[in-house]
Amino acid sequence: MKTRNFSINWLILALIIGSAMNFNPYGWPDSSGYVYTRNLCGTLIYVLAWLGILIFSAKNKNQKMLKRSTIFWIVMIIDAIILNFAAKISDTLPFLLNLLFAILTGLLYLPFYGLKFINNSDSFVLLLMGLFSLCMFISSVLLFLIKRPSEV
Repeated sequence: MKTRNFSINWLILALIIGSAMNFNPYGWPDSSGYVYTRNLCGTLIYVLAWLGILIFSAKNKNQKMLKRSTIFWIVMIIDAIILNFAAKISDTLPFLLNLLFAILTGLLYLPFYGLKFINNSDSFVLLLMGLFSLCMFISSVLLFLIKRPSEV
């Protein structure tokens, strides 16, 4: 029970810090178009926290957290694909669909916004977000399925 709460608490903390460091109260995320090292640090904290959660869950054989991680990364892969598609055709979509995509962007894309520090392109960020999500998904599945020698 303690390990599950520990992992979930770190996940929530990573989401809050990653999103907060990429959020600018004067424009979302930054109306000037500049990406700062603060944004990159927020993204790195988010990524490192997820890696830590994955390693911690694997070491403690926390199958529930690994399963949740797998589901989360499937959602992230789908989100990256949908947001990339929506960015290309957003002018032709109805208001409610644009609102849904804005909510998805706020919840799932914002922690990765710091990647724009490397290349100021949304497509680039969505590509890296999708690749990272795919790697994390594969890692979660493998860690979930692999039996430890002590379990055989």
